Amino acid sequence: MLFSPLLPVHISAGVVGILLGTAAMSFRKGSPRHALAGKVFVIAMMTMSSSAVYLALTKHQMGNVLGGTFAFYLVTTAWLTARRGDGETSLFDWARF
Repeated sequence: MLFSPLLPVHISAGVVGILLGTAAMSFRKGSPRHALAGKVFVIAMMTMSSSAVYLALTKHQMGNVLGGTFAFYLVTTAWLTARRGDGETSLFDWARF
């Protein structure tokens, strides 16, 4: 397989993630623009990492499968942490060891 139709999606999501990650850092924390940029950043990073896992699986690149899975995990847990209010716990907090 020389070219996967998922590759442009992966690349586009990476570019959007870089741009909106930069935008989220430049906006004041707590502002509506910061929140919107952060939400789109999370979606872009989840899209990029999940497509990376699929592309790596099709090419039998286990190191990249692990890297994409780890990136997805890091973005997901960071998003869950940012969504949680002060002093609150979630089901995820109780489920871990």
